[in-house]
Amino acid sequence: MLLNPDRYWWLVPTSFIFAFLWQFWPLPPSVRELAPDAIVAVTLYWMMQRPPRMSSGWALIIGLLRDGIAGTALGTHGLALVLTAYLTQLLAERLRSFALWQQALAVGALCTLYQIIGNLIELLRHAETSLLLPAPIIATTVCWPICFLALNLLEHGYSRRPHRA
Repeated sequence: MLLNPDRYWWLVPTSFIFAFLWQFWPLPPSVRELAPDAIVAVTLYWMMQRPPRMSSGWALIIGLLRDGIAGTALGTHGLALVLTAYLTQLLAERLRSFALWQQALAVGALCTLYQIIGNLIELLRHAETSLLLPAPIIATTVCWPICFLALNLLEHGYSRRPHRA
């Protein structure tokens, strides 16, 4: 039995709400530096799983919302997320066919690209920032299988289990 994708219309916005709550939950700076980037991980998941429904326009809106909440220059996260999401959509078929550990490595590479673009924009604004922070990239790569399995379970429910006769 295949599930109707319109039946779970609430799943995408709810997952983004939880990603924003995770990302901006007040944590000590030492812990925050080691935390995975939940917004990027959830965006990449939906860009891979539902490319026709999730467009780069949604990535721009999510990035601009992140800019507004984080207090960064408007468009910094938006541009970085749009370019990363576009590349994810181009590679969506291939990424879906990868094993989970290969997807995690690809997500790590996409998070690296996201961070480099965002930090280059900050450097152009003459803000002090380091070009690459490896801890969030590694944390997002390590946490990708958990994020993928949780969202996949919520999206598909138990319909993927073999039915016993």
